[in-house]
Amino acid sequence: MSEWTHDIGCLILPSSSIQKAKQSLLRRGWVPPKGVPYLYPHPSRTAHAVIAVTHPEALDAVRIGSWSCLEAGTYEWCQGMRLEDTVRPPKHRAATPSPQGPSRFTHVELFAGIGGFSAGLAPLGGRCVFASEIDQTKVPVFYKNFPGSEGFLWGNISHVYASSIPDHDILTAGFPCEPFSHANFTRQGFDDNRGQIFWQIVRVLEMKQPPCFLLENVPGLLTFEDGTALKVIKGALERAGYHVQYQVLNAVHFVPQKRKRLYIIGTRRDLDRAGANSSFVFPVVPEGQKSVPRTSGEVLEVLSEDKASHYTLSDTQWKHVVETWQSDKGEAARPIGKKLMRLEGWASTLTKNYKRSYRMYTEFVHQGGGRNPRFLTPRECMRLMGFDDTFALAEAEGDAYAHAGSAVCPPVITFLGKALVEWLENVVSHEKGFEERKGEMLP
Repeated sequence: MSEWTHDIGCLILPSSSIQKAKQSLLRRGWVPPKGVPYLYPHPSRTAHAVIAVTHPEALDAVRIGSWSCLEAGTYEWCQGMRLEDTVRPPKHRAATPSPQGPSRFTHVELFAGIGGFSAGLAPLGGRCVFASEIDQTKVPVFYKNFPGSEGFLWGNISHVYASSIPDHDILTAGFPCEPFSHANFTRQGFDDNRGQIFWQIVRVLEMKQPPCFLLENVPGLLTFEDGTALKVIKGALERAGYHVQYQVLNAVHFVPQKRKRLYIIGTRRDLDRAGANSSFVFPVVPEGQKSVPRTSGEVLEVLSEDKASHYTLSDTQWKHVVETWQSDKGEAARPIGKKLMRLEGWASTLTKNYKRSYRMYTEFVHQGGGRNPRFLTPRECMRLMGFDDTFALAEAEGDAYAHAGSAVCPPVITFLGKALVEWLENVVSHEKGFEERKGEMLP
């Protein structure tokens, strides 16, 4: 392979093994042909160093287990990890600190989208100090909803020095779910470039070592490749220094939408101590908790005749829905009524393709009076996700639908964030290392 890249990974090894590793890498041709391995002190491990491995063949060797030095146990492979001075430094930039202000705690939001984590943590007194988002349709929405974010919202996280990201209490990220989702029939996990983005989270955690993190993905991650992918993810997060817990929560306890998501919470190992009464416990949804609003019918807007007509399916569209839904199974197996949202109950899971690929998975609003059903409006979709009406939407309607379906549910983030902040404040009261930050974190 002739292409050199910087996205492969790094070796972490004892400093005493540098020369041996250097010879092995040179022999295999896994370092730049006109250079030597890039050697740096490890940021948090004494007597250890990091070597950037930049040739794509290295990843294949790790996958099939043909790299004998790893089997000896003296070397640790960190896929996707980057060095803070890189093979291609012009691509990297230093992050700009966010505006200062009073806060109970600080957080960063990787793969921020429209800012669902920030919206969920703000009611708890959180202040976002850094965010990254590569989708240029979402960036203006983030700007509109979080004034001052122009200074700390960045694009591609892989182009930012991890060391320049401000210190923070909670790292949040909803890393791309398509590689692991059952809705994606060609899901490829880590073989998908989007699946590789997870390693950017590990890179930041390794360097910044925040007290805790909160990640979100689809439940399909639990079973993908018989659980192997989740095992790899959990192992990487644990090696970064964290106790890791995960749980599937259904947003239906908080919003009138059935939406199961996998939430992964990590607490730094040196802080999560049972002896200090500070071990984090994954919160349990109170029995009988009801969503707000209670039913999907309560999220509906009162539409003018013109606006209702705009969202009403044409005869051709509705015919396509019926044909696609029933296919060869017929009305008895798939009654078309199941395509209509239960106004006295909960909506089914919104997707980012709600209006674009509407034939199979989209639910519609029954209108009566002999009219065809209509689509939900973008604002109604945002209400189902738990965003309040003050949250600004994208100007392009198609973008607004896609943003709603791919966002996290802020009320769920508030619920989990509350438990994390309580743990964090408990740690503050017990750990001497946090004494100097008490005034910043406590109300």
